Amino acid sequence: MGTRAPILVEARPNAHWSLDFVHDQFANGRRFRILNIVDDVTKECLGAIPDTSISARRVARELTAIVERRRRPGMIVSDHGTEFTCNAMLAWSKDTVIDWYFIAPGKPMQHGFIESFNGRMRDELLNETLFFALDDAAPRSPTGSPTTIFGGLTHR
Repeated sequence: MGTRAPILVEARPNAHWSLDFVHDQFANGRRFRILNIVDDVTKECLGAIPDTSISARRVARELTAIVERRRRPGMIVSDHGTEFTCNAMLAWSKDTVIDWYFIAPGKPMQHGFIESFNGRMRDELLNETLFFALDDAAPRSPTGSPTTIFGGLTHR
């Protein structure tokens, strides 16, 4: 067993991204999830991807698209969800040469940046909005085209 040590993060954009899911449901009771991807240094939501099912391959595709837009991060942090620990994500992490850090099981405060963001998204968006279909949950840009950013939502 190693000693406990905090994750050291450089104070620059793309140094450290966090990933996590937040869950909600449509008006008819059907459940959906939103994959949130946050830059922990700039506090910017890089992606908020809603769907009824999000596989590891989909997570990899979404991360690849964000990396192409923003450059690759120094590190990604997530919990031990099956979408993040499967062979597809481990291979993606190895192929892209991005360090992936898993928080300790049952320790969500090691993931405080994204947990704070998810709480704010729940309070300010999900609890205030009634979704009837997946298109309602898909973020839109001012031009009406689909985007992966919920109106530039950031956390404080």
